Amino acid sequence: MISGADRRRAGLMATVAIVALALAAATFLLGVGTISGQRFGNAVFNARFAVHAQAQQLVGSLLHSLTELSLLGLGLALMAVALLRRRPRLALAAGVVVFGTAILSQVFKYGLPRPDLGVDPPWLAHNTAPSGHASISMALAIAFVLVVPVRWRIPAGIVGYLWASSIAAGTLAAGWHRPVDTYSGELLALAVGAITAAVLVRWRGGTGLAPPALRSVGMGVALACAVATVPVVVFLEFVLGPAGADTSRNGRMAFIGASLITLVAAAIVMTVFVFLLRRVDPDPPRPSGRV
Repeated sequence: MISGADRRRAGLMATVAIVALALAAATFLLGVGTISGQRFGNAVFNARFAVHAQAQQLVGSLLHSLTELSLLGLGLALMAVALLRRRPRLALAAGVVVFGTAILSQVFKYGLPRPDLGVDPPWLAHNTAPSGHASISMALAIAFVLVVPVRWRIPAGIVGYLWASSIAAGTLAAGWHRPVDTYSGELLALAVGAITAAVLVRWRGGTGLAPPALRSVGMGVALACAVATVPVVVFLEFVLGPAGADTSRNGRMAFIGASLITLVAAAIVMTVFVFLLRRVDPDPPRPSGRV
């Protein structure tokens, strides 16, 4: 029998999963099913020419090296970490988060239509949402937070944010995806991660850990906010070309706005997931073990 606290926490996690999935669907419908959404997405896609050619080539090369297959290999590595910690259920959960998100992203990408609203050029008329790279990278970040020891969750969340947000923003800079692809992918990963954590808590319990000291929480949040500014500044300073680049001012502003939203969305997703695991060890060790 699980405790009432476990049931409440699992319910909160399930609610977050439903809300995240609903937001992903709403984001998709607005970005794909409306004329203004399609125009914004195409404007950002065309504004990739505002990116320095060298930066665009570098980002593209990095993304090419991070194939979806290699990203799934990182998922297996996270499962191995959990097994080394003697947490087989965490290993299973990490696999569900990473591989489940990967499968769903492909099902949605190739199964959902992109309506012809007279906006897309022929070579952009197919659906590209959600982004496989953005969704799998965020799923890896969430799985990372899930499998590390409790005391490492805030640093893991920061590292996960930097990883996932950089890849998602990179897909925009390289011209691989439109903004709705990254937003929906990040939200999809949160939905899968939250429902997986809810199942774990219902299965194993695990709430009731002593809350971290207020000072530690404050230091963690302050550090996270400080670190979160790094990819924003580096990204905008490094990849944007000079003011005279071959793109309109509106296109440049759309590109900057989409990039910032991608980074902010990633920060929100990671913050929400770390908060959901507050005072929770969803696969408690034996009494003699360490968390």
